[in-house]
Amino acid sequence: MTAKTLRWTYGSRTYSVEADPSESPYFGKCQMSRSLEFLPFYSTVDDPVMKGIAESISDRLPDCADDAYAAGVVLAMVQGNVRYASDMEVYGEEDLWGLPAVVLHNGAGDCDCMTDLYVSVAHNLDLDVASVVVAGHMFPAVRMDWDGVFYRLGGARYYHIEVTDDIPVAGRYWAESEVEAWSGPAVPSDWFRSTLTACPSGKGSVGRR
Repeated sequence: MTAKTLRWTYGSRTYSVEADPSESPYFGKCQMSRSLEFLPFYSTVDDPVMKGIAESISDRLPDCADDAYAAGVVLAMVQGNVRYASDMEVYGEEDLWGLPAVVLHNGAGDCDCMTDLYVSVAHNLDLDVASVVVAGHMFPAVRMDWDGVFYRLGGARYYHIEVTDDIPVAGRYWAESEVEAWSGPAVPSDWFRSTLTACPSGKGSVGRR
């Protein structure tokens, strides 16, 4: 039984969402070779489990919620239910980009794993979200009304969402010139799906923080 109850708070509201990662077509699967060509696909936005989480969140958002509020709710969900852990700790591998259903099941992952989960749920909440790669780091960025500094991606303003921090934050931590790659999510191609293999068993050092 792999069903999970995700719980977190944002502002004065407490959220609780039921999800079963084993119902995902991506459950137990990994993409072992990091490739920026696959960047739009790692978030597996067609995953019915992620769609279900987004729908549950949408039903619970206050009527006055704007994109910035919804972005904060998803950030709190990821931070409250996934602890930061290296790929070596989770998978026994030096570096791979975990898919959202696997990250949700493990309850642990590094920056790219947490970013993929964030992007998948945020996209299914109709947020304009992108995955951004800089040297040694990945993070989501959301297009929204905000007063902070921003990245100009494709001519629009996107704001940094730091999934690996312990408290909700949004802001910019790298110069735009340091962005190595970025992409909005897309439904995985057959080519991407054909590269997926069973996840390595790792060292078993996973679990909710």
